[in-house]
Amino acid sequence: MVLTLLLGACKQETPIPTPVVVSDHTPPAVSVSETDETTPDQTTAEPVEDPGSVSLEQVQAQIVLWAPGSADANLVQNFAWQLQNYAQQNALSFEQRENLSPSQLSAQTQLVVALASQAELKTMAEANGQVQFLYIGNLEESPLPNVHVLNQVQALPEQQSFLAGLAAVLGTPEFRVGSITMSNTAAGQIARDGFLTGARYYCGLCRSRYTPLILYPIQAELEESANWQAGLDHLLSQEVKTVFVQPEASSPELISALNAKGIAIIAVEGQSGLDLAENVLGVLSSGLVADISPIVERILAHEPLGVIKIGLELTRIDESKLGAGKQILFERYKEDLLNGDIKALPYGQ
Repeated sequence: MVLTLLLGACKQETPIPTPVVVSDHTPPAVSVSETDETTPDQTTAEPVEDPGSVSLEQVQAQIVLWAPGSADANLVQNFAWQLQNYAQQNALSFEQRENLSPSQLSAQTQLVVALASQAELKTMAEANGQVQFLYIGNLEESPLPNVHVLNQVQALPEQQSFLAGLAAVLGTPEFRVGSITMSNTAAGQIARDGFLTGARYYCGLCRSRYTPLILYPIQAELEESANWQAGLDHLLSQEVKTVFVQPEASSPELISALNAKGIAIIAVEGQSGLDLAENVLGVLSSGLVADISPIVERILAHEPLGVIKIGLELTRIDESKLGAGKQILFERYKEDLLNGDIKALPYGQ
């Protein structure tokens, strides 16, 4: 009995494991300290952006030329030169961009001159209502209030001669202007009547201020372009100081005679003898590249322009006679003419 008790006292009991209670309602482990340590920025991490929309450089310039690689290289070069000069003269900043997205325009951007497609322009203008856009292309109407359109049109011969008359009286004291045209052709009649209409549109009777009182323009007509002497003598007898020579009536001999008499000319690009002219008031050109500086100035002044039609440019301007103010006036009249608001010929023709 004593032996049994001693043996029982020495026997080791197997420990019974403590039961673990598993509950379906165990709250999520907010044991979080570990998670927070491993990913400290998890709760404030930025959402992942579309790769195509990140790291786009913002445009900081006030004037931008948007010219994709497919744009006409001559237009791009000319407009870039014009806009750069305008920006420098007016203490503005300028950039040229080949690729541009709506999000890249900054608060500094005031004007984008766009040679892009119509679809790209619309997307850009819709997303940036605070920015003005000048679109170079053939649109008959502006798609949005902040879009202005520069539209190239084919100018008519009567519009050309109208503008010659307008420029002549703007640049000649007392409106002492005249024309030399062909008398026996339809083109000559259009040149004569268009010049007269353009001059009188601006100055009415175009009467000289001092005696002898003369009503201008004085017009000489030739049956043959070689027989110009009598026509020129008639103009000189009436104190004419600026002459428009219809291209079909022009010749090197006539231009040389005008040089000798100190007469200024309004000419048309490419006419015979023009390279000899020494006293040029201006040359009408139908080139595709327009002077956009006056248009840019009007847009930045918040003038609603809509669609501006171009087809004729006055080049080689003598700025001592046709200063900046007169050039602006000429451009306004030209715009109205090409838009059809001014008739280039007398009523009934």
